[in-house]
Amino acid sequence: MAYARSMKSTWVRAAREIVFTSPQGIVATAPAQIAGTYNTDDSTWLWAWDNPSIAEQLTAHATLARQYGERRGIAEPTTRKLNITEDKAWELAALTCKLGNDQGAYRGPSDQTMVFITFGEVTLEKQQQAPRARAKASSRGRGQR
Repeated sequence: MAYARSMKSTWVRAAREIVFTSPQGIVATAPAQIAGTYNTDDSTWLWAWDNPSIAEQLTAHATLARQYGERRGIAEPTTRKLNITEDKAWELAALTCKLGNDQGAYRGPSDQTMVFITFGEVTLEKQQQAPRARAKASSRGRGQR
């Protein structure tokens, strides 16, 4: 868990992906969708499908949750704004993740609002060292025997 906490995340809206970078230079990239937002000031959840600040292409999986609720007569996925706990917000993100066939969910902070992001298949790659850093690292071993 400490490893995950030390990772830096970047949300790339235009590309609809989330990128995590570890201190060791491992980069994890995955397609992403927004399930909803949770406001810690008033304990409310707002579904992405009804949030005007979220681009429509990022709400497809949240819309699947709404449709699921409509077909089954379940109020939570069809109610635009809910008074809930953070644990319940995680449950709604998990529902969105399952319906979107995603691999996981991530909660990113944004002031008093937590953005719940679901993500698909993760690709991993090792980040290349900058040329200056490589030169400095290779010069350390010279002249030492």
